Amino acid sequence: MGRQLRPACTGAVFHITARTQWQEPLFRGIERQVAALIRGSIDRSDTRLLAYAVMSNHIHVVVVQGRRPLAGYMQPLLRRIALLTNRHHRKQGHVFDGRYDHSLCQDPDYFRSLIAYVHMNPVRAGICARPEQYAWTSHRDYAHGPERGAPALYVHAVERALRVFARASRDSIAQYRRDYRRYIRWRIAFDAYLDADEDDTRGSVPAEPVAVGGDRHWQEDYGTAATMRIAHAEPDAGRRIDLRDHVVAELEHIAPNLPLELLRSGGRSRPLVRVRNEVIARAITAGYRTGKLAMFLNISPSVVSAVRARLRELSRS
Repeated sequence: MGRQLRPACTGAVFHITARTQWQEPLFRGIERQVAALIRGSIDRSDTRLLAYAVMSNHIHVVVVQGRRPLAGYMQPLLRRIALLTNRHHRKQGHVFDGRYDHSLCQDPDYFRSLIAYVHMNPVRAGICARPEQYAWTSHRDYAHGPERGAPALYVHAVERALRVFARASRDSIAQYRRDYRRYIRWRIAFDAYLDADEDDTRGSVPAEPVAVGGDRHWQEDYGTAATMRIAHAEPDAGRRIDLRDHVVAELEHIAPNLPLELLRSGGRSRPLVRVRNEVIARAITAGYRTGKLAMFLNISPSVVSAVRARLRELSRS
């Protein structure tokens, strides 16, 4: 079977992840150099870098695709990182474990969650307590502004991305940064809520910050390209209810008191996993695709595939 073609959608936002062979910590000790290569990659491409994180065994980048396919940006970048890594370890051979993964960012809620997810990676890995304590992500560029001498195109891309966190449409960059920091504080509190013992009395779910202005900015800056991509990829989508509306409707039947943001949080408590699997099963039955479900629910496609496999087994029994 031939390889799946990479998407080509100028102006759309993509989250890309590349992992090392066998999950080895090959970037440990060279995080600064890897981050520099990522930040410098925009000089050689019309793809725009929005956010990044360098961990010991994988990298995340969030980009706006340019006129060329994603491979035109990622292949040279991964090649340079591989050369740096092999030189550091005085070895030869593959650095990355197969092809990089990519997912399309479809809506402003997903965009905000995605940027926070990338910047919170070291916190969730237990490396630090707060994202500003880890130097090799773009969090500080969002929270306080890029360092002096940062590429102008990167500075501009970060400032546009910050607009999606805005409470109001016409605020200043300084206010957008405050709105971003407010969102990150909420995300930390929300994750703490999810991680609490299920038997604890945890109170109400922390309310997600309002980002009315951010929703408008998303549509202005990125939304049209994402909509065009979805329409091109799924020409039959018009015959189905929108996935978000479908999930909300099913949630009303399965767990009416469970907020949508909690379902999409990636939490792993047993009650949440049961509800999520039931929602996935109903969406599969309704005809939604694995990739779209995984992207919307912020989970691995393998989770959706596992539910799909169980449904097939049940249909045979």
